[in-house]
Amino acid sequence: MQIPKTVVALTSLIPHSKTLMALARKSRFVLRIPRKIWPDQILRAVLVAVCDGTPHFRAIAKSLSDLSGESPSRQAVFERLKHEAAPAFFASVFRHVISEQGRRFATVGGSRLERTLEKARGVFGRILIEDGSVLPLHKSLADQLRGTSNQYGHCASLRLRWAFDFLSGETIDAELYKGHENDMSTTFDLITQLKSGDLILRDMGYFCLNVFREIAGLGAWFLTRIPEGTVICNADGHEINLPARLRRERSGLLEMKARVGRENPFEGRLVAARIEPEKAAERRCKLRRKLREEGKKPRRAQLEMCDWVVVFTNVDADLMDGESVAQLYRARWMVEIFFKGMKSGQDLEKWSRHRTNENTIQCLAYAQMMIGVMSINLWRMMGRIVNLDTTSKPVLAERREAEVEAEEGQRLKMIGPIMAFESLVPLLRNVFSRMFSVGKFRKELGRVARYATQEKRSRISLDESILNLLT
Repeated sequence: MQIPKTVVALTSLIPHSKTLMALARKSRFVLRIPRKIWPDQILRAVLVAVCDGTPHFRAIAKSLSDLSGESPSRQAVFERLKHEAAPAFFASVFRHVISEQGRRFATVGGSRLERTLEKARGVFGRILIEDGSVLPLHKSLADQLRGTSNQYGHCASLRLRWAFDFLSGETIDAELYKGHENDMSTTFDLITQLKSGDLILRDMGYFCLNVFREIAGLGAWFLTRIPEGTVICNADGHEINLPARLRRERSGLLEMKARVGRENPFEGRLVAARIEPEKAAERRCKLRRKLREEGKKPRRAQLEMCDWVVVFTNVDADLMDGESVAQLYRARWMVEIFFKGMKSGQDLEKWSRHRTNENTIQCLAYAQMMIGVMSINLWRMMGRIVNLDTTSKPVLAERREAEVEAEEGQRLKMIGPIMAFESLVPLLRNVFSRMFSVGKFRKELGRVARYATQEKRSRISLDESILNLLT
């Protein structure tokens, strides 16, 4: 198997110990030179515990013992992670990791999205993508980290929020919030980070007309989906029935000037693009399932809107055409996979409900997000490995064929992100434990790439593997 040389760069997933020491001292997590336990050892031990799904102090102390050769007690680990500066240290490490790893997000060329991004580089200074996800916690933390309320009282939860520049990979904002703070309550937070010429991509949970006015006032642009039930008028101020209008559209792309909102509307540009039939069928299934749980049935208009992605923007047509706008919104898939992969592929909630203190749970949450950033980059690398592995000789001819497929907009063979996130956990655990050299890491990543492309029912078990080796 041919493995790209860039895999070597991915072995440095964690910052150097000197960098971690500087971050620890800056956050006041460490005030003097440690005699036994160093910040990089604490970081690695917490990452190993999160990978194992056992983030209790005994397991972290065991990992610290393996990494440092010392014998720290469970109480010593408790005091370190309970320190008020511990979350600040882990947050600074997360920002450093995501800024380094994120630079590889936009390096894979060939698709229509990548060509759209190349156009965007000459138009926008930055493309900011923001989203969040809720992490449920143990009920004992309800007073410190209050979430939503129900008939039984307050729940405990954390809100993971991530905002980054898609073009450079730089983290703009990565914070933890209390669970009761939804998207709308934090919709103004990123505005202070905006610069003239920026484009911000958001989901409809952040939809707010006053925010749009502030963004436009700063000389920046926005791109967002439109929530169901939003009043949409044409340029003359007449309300339009969007499902009926899209029903008559045959080209697969609708572009028009529109005013959004009933009172004091905001004038911008509406772009609707028809999505692939498979994606549309999946969205209809999700809609039916959600409404069935609420005891309702979907309306015809709701089912028809599943065929379309409708976005609203203040980007003028002379800056970017409608098809490019629709393609550009697909850049949000990176942040969606980031949270979905951690929840479904890496059992994010497996450890989050452990009983612990407020500062420790924040350290664990930042550690999980670090693993998510590393996983999403390794997933892209696994796709390259599989495509090179399945090519026929000569390789150069196949590379030309792959380039032709990419130019035609066809998707190359790619590993499912959820399956890749799940398969990468043991590999990352060994990296954090310093069990892999560069060469071994490359071989193991190739093995995981081959394994993740197989159907689960066709994979052989461990017993069968041992039997094959013996025979």
